[in-house]
Amino acid sequence: VIPVFNRLHFTRECIQYLKAQTFQPIKIIVADGGSTDGTVETIRAAHADVVVLTSDTELWWAGAMAMGIDYVLSHSKGKDDCVLMMNNDTQIPSNYVESLMTSAQNHNAAVGALVVDSRDATHVLDAGEYIDWANYSFPVKNTVIPGERLCDDVDVLPGRGSLVPLKMIRAAGNVD
Repeated sequence: VIPVFNRLHFTRECIQYLKAQTFQPIKIIVADGGSTDGTVETIRAAHADVVVLTSDTELWWAGAMAMGIDYVLSHSKGKDDCVLMMNNDTQIPSNYVESLMTSAQNHNAAVGALVVDSRDATHVLDAGEYIDWANYSFPVKNTVIPGERLCDDVDVLPGRGSLVPLKMIRAAGNVD
């Protein structure tokens, strides 16, 4: 599910990255939160296989993501189906979805990818977040130990590029 609001050039690229994945089949859902730049018409014309959901109002990330997840929940047929929460400006390698699916299945978990700066892959932007309710703060994990492949101590996954099994969404509910 790709929540979008304008920025058509990013959405086009994101769709191409997803179509080039080694893991198939992937059903791409663009959840448009009121774009005014021709995103809806352009994506529908260029990609008949992509589901484009629309809203007349601006939905922001959570509203558009919720609209997309609602669609997936009502159309999913597989017991192992997952939702990949994907920002449209995210660049991914061709084995991205395969790696996330393998990790999710091996660990029976929702998984998030390491988010790095596209201009400097050594600069970690987000490896998950911690919740400190006492101080109402949400520090971001932005360092990775050399050789670290999995981090299971974060409280929140990045919203861009996280894969969540549908059984977990059904148990916990949609994003709000």
